[in-house]
Amino acid sequence: MRTQLERGFLILLLLGNYADNVPGLLRLGIVGLPALVFGLGIVSLIVTLLLRASAKCALLLAFLALIGFVFTGIQFFVAGSLFGVRPSPIAVELSATLSLAAAFCAIDLWSQWRKPVGATHSPTQSGTGPR
Repeated sequence: MRTQLERGFLILLLLGNYADNVPGLLRLGIVGLPALVFGLGIVSLIVTLLLRASAKCALLLAFLALIGFVFTGIQFFVAGSLFGVRPSPIAVELSATLSLAAAFCAIDLWSQWRKPVGATHSPTQSGTGPR
């Protein structure tokens, strides 16, 4: 049950982020249309891989979410000095929280999906148990 909730949370975050960017891409006109189609392809690929329980996709999403968390913090501290406008602290906190939640879910999914179904760990096979 937890796996389905985490997978659903990641898919909703991906689709929500894509839907949030669509109006801006459409305002760009002819330049935004290829980006819109390319983005839809990338989001569709990631959602498909999540639905197929791809451990590599989950690990990639965890890495990207952690990078998003770091850049959110950098943006908060650096944007004020570079551009003279600081982002809203509530928006930064929300973005950082969602990034950390996505990273946690993706890492948890990766840890569940990295082993083949039905495979059990035997201490004698890894060389750490008694012989």
